[in-house]
Amino acid sequence: MEPILQFDNVTKNYPNGVHALQGISFTVQEGEFISVIGPSGSGKSTLLRAINALIPISGGAVTLDGQNVAAQHGRALRELRRKVGMIFQNYNLVYSLSVLQNVLHGRLGYMPGPQGVLVYLGIDWGKMLSRIPDIGVVFWDLAHLDFANMNLVFSSLVETISIAVLSLLYSLVLGVVFGMLAARNVFRLPVLSVVTQSFFTFLRAVPTPVWVLLMLVCLGMGPEAGVAGLCVHTTAFFTKSFAQSFESIPDETIEALEVTGASRLSNFCNAILPAAFSQIVAWAGMRLETNFSECAILGMVGAGGIGYVISNSLQGYDYGTAGVAILLVFAVAYAIERLFVRIKRRFNQ
Repeated sequence: MEPILQFDNVTKNYPNGVHALQGISFTVQEGEFISVIGPSGSGKSTLLRAINALIPISGGAVTLDGQNVAAQHGRALRELRRKVGMIFQNYNLVYSLSVLQNVLHGRLGYMPGPQGVLVYLGIDWGKMLSRIPDIGVVFWDLAHLDFANMNLVFSSLVETISIAVLSLLYSLVLGVVFGMLAARNVFRLPVLSVVTQSFFTFLRAVPTPVWVLLMLVCLGMGPEAGVAGLCVHTTAFFTKSFAQSFESIPDETIEALEVTGASRLSNFCNAILPAAFSQIVAWAGMRLETNFSECAILGMVGAGGIGYVISNSLQGYDYGTAGVAILLVFAVAYAIERLFVRIKRRFNQ
């Protein structure tokens, strides 16, 4: 009877000179129970890992269910590994997942890649598919625009635009100042550049909604929290972007002013800043679009503006008013994009 597992003169030598396995030969018949006993460092883990090719052997052959393990690669190796159940000495669990999810990891090898990823999101696909017709119904209701509350919608839209513009203007000034400190070619102080960049990298890593929520706690509900929260993240974004723009200015341009004996600040204001002005305008245009979009979302968490109207309308099943507000958001976002495209073309002429 052919064994289910066979080791034939297997050796494993590690690069540091350790001979973990030397001439190991044995067979395991189907249904047979085997124990491997030995002191720490005797090669037990290496032997077990060789069964499913978690480590490559140096010599000999390992045969599992009639297949040479070392000869298997890619999909063939994955299919062979499905036949071997393995519990690691340190368990190797994903501690952020539940016990059931960790146990079900043993079935991932039987699922296609995308299915194996999506199965752990806990999505009820049957329920989702059954609700697809409802999506069409909701969009149909949104298309029946209701202009009865136009004054409220328009005033909220103006508030959202004001929040986006104010946060942009404040952040532009702060971004230029801090971008100047972060750029390596302005003051030429590496420590200052590294400290400034590191600090604003931290600020940029925290999402805008988190900053707005923090400001809501500090300043209370209203547009002030929206402006302050957006300013933090936008300033961090501008600091990095403007610093890169300033550093892209050729050294020759800066040297032309340095030889006149001008100060570093004077060099910045008269050479670096004008040379990078078109890039600053491009960054500002892109960020204004982002700020406006984020304002529409942040209003739903209490920061004021059109997002608050959309949220309340949807919760109250007033889809007609919500549809008008959403349509205006799209229109303003498109207008901002086209405006800055024209401005950028002007600068490039």
